[in-house]
Amino acid sequence: MPRFMLAIVTSLLAAHIASAATLTMTPDKGVYQVDELIVISIFGDAEGAEDNVVRGRILFDPDLAESVESSQELLTSPNGPNASTPWLPGTLELGEGFADAFFQGVGGPNLFPVDNTLSASVTLRATAPGTLDLTWQTAPPQSKLLFFAIGSAPGTSVQIVPEPSTAALFALGIALMSWRRTLKLDPQ
Repeated sequence: MPRFMLAIVTSLLAAHIASAATLTMTPDKGVYQVDELIVISIFGDAEGAEDNVVRGRILFDPDLAESVESSQELLTSPNGPNASTPWLPGTLELGEGFADAFFQGVGGPNLFPVDNTLSASVTLRATAPGTLDLTWQTAPPQSKLLFFAIGSAPGTSVQIVPEPSTAALFALGIALMSWRRTLKLDPQ
């Protein structure tokens, strides 16, 4: 009997792992200038998983970027052969070093499957040069990624470079200082 139970548990676990649920975040490009908007697209496919709420919060360095806006498409659950019930939106919070990408639920304790993929967008503004790492917060209550059969998901990184005018002014200043030094060294 214990071997039979072990076989059942192993089969269920393998089926759960093999569900191939995905949650990805993709920036619209890899390199940004200071003051440029960084648009991140988020897509999630639960692959048949059921839940009653999903929430995803992106974390980032507040010294390199600031939150601008978030938007999400509502998930829907099957409700009969030709009908779907939309999930209820939660409030997407933006703050220093974080932005909610999605937050929605069905408004009750029952678990529901969905018949569409999660789609959301987060916009940040680059504020300083550097490598901006974007990661998912994995601690509840600001995170509920288990809907995607994962406790965490891969993040991404983007590069922020100085705007061209700043770099040009910096180069001009160095050139002028070098020229002035040359004048002081040459007594003619």
